[in-house]
Amino acid sequence: MLLLKGKVVFCIQLMVKKYLDFVQGIAVNSLGHANSYLVKAINNQSKKIWHVSNAFIIPEGERLAKRLTQKTFADSVIFQNSGTEATEAAIKVARRYFYSMGNKKKNRILCIKNSFHGRTIAAINASGSKKMTEGFGPKVGGFDHFEFGNHRQLKKKITNKTAAVMVETIMGEGGIKVIPNWCLRELRRICNKKKVLLILDEVQCGIGRTGKFFAYENAKVKPDIVPIAKGIGGGFPIGAVLMTKKVASVMTAGTHGSTFGGNPLAMSVGNAVLDQIFKKGFLSNVNKLSKYFHAELNKLKKKFPKIIKEVRGVGFLIGLQLFKNQTIFIQKLMDNNLLTIRAADNVVRILPPLNVKKIEIDLALKIIKKVCSTYK
Repeated sequence: MLLLKGKVVFCIQLMVKKYLDFVQGIAVNSLGHANSYLVKAINNQSKKIWHVSNAFIIPEGERLAKRLTQKTFADSVIFQNSGTEATEAAIKVARRYFYSMGNKKKNRILCIKNSFHGRTIAAINASGSKKMTEGFGPKVGGFDHFEFGNHRQLKKKITNKTAAVMVETIMGEGGIKVIPNWCLRELRRICNKKKVLLILDEVQCGIGRTGKFFAYENAKVKPDIVPIAKGIGGGFPIGAVLMTKKVASVMTAGTHGSTFGGNPLAMSVGNAVLDQIFKKGFLSNVNKLSKYFHAELNKLKKKFPKIIKEVRGVGFLIGLQLFKNQTIFIQKLMDNNLLTIRAADNVVRILPPLNVKKIEIDLALKIIKKVCSTYK
């Protein structure tokens, strides 16, 4: 309270609490919050055209598609608005491919049980999770499932009706479970032998999060279809499906569409994100700092063996599997100004922005150590 010339003035000071955000919208804000380069890109495009139908050629989208295909296995791109839409489109592409080849019964998709591919009706059934599908019946058919790591069951479940095998290269919601490189290579070999398509869902693990542009690059395999989203927009809603020429050829005019997918505003942001990720040294820095982060987390695991069971993940897609309750642990981290999020298998998911600084990683480590020291 201040007294000014006989008048009483009440001053209210708002306390602003700062948090270190290692969730980033669940691997969405690839360049952090309010990145100046992205802000500039949005501002520039907002003064031009925001939206036109993709029935017309959109130069910003043409440029983004060209850049994505130049850096990947893909020949064509379908733009969407989210990861779950990208998954839906990927399923449609796989089924349409064999339908167009005259094999109308080859339309089933084989997925890992309790995986995560989105929250639409088809996507939750693709995930094979009883918890996710409960209350949303009747069941959508066309999906089969095998247990994570069970190669014998995988081979057995592929039939003459299987159109594609769809797996997350790294399972995010499922507990940061990494499919080993040798396993991905074997999966590619099996798909070739059985004449089925390989769909690698990189909605969460793609766009530089593992230190490679896409996680499948670590295994040196070439998928047929890859749905993407999250990091490509840096916080702006963008989804896409990357495809080889052979499968893309069946998606003729009218087979798929999206009102907002590929709009100029979204495409401008996507191009701005790639400008940063494709900068010389950007991904090598992700590799360098993430290896440091993993090494330090493993030191904490050794120091607190009754709390941290395993350090999982690749790059900045990190999971701490705990022996004790993850919910309480996450809350204690938040109480100490570090934001994280849960995943299956009692895992604490850690997803810093790709341009995170070492000083911020050290601060996160300090907080995690403090919580481990006081956790009972």
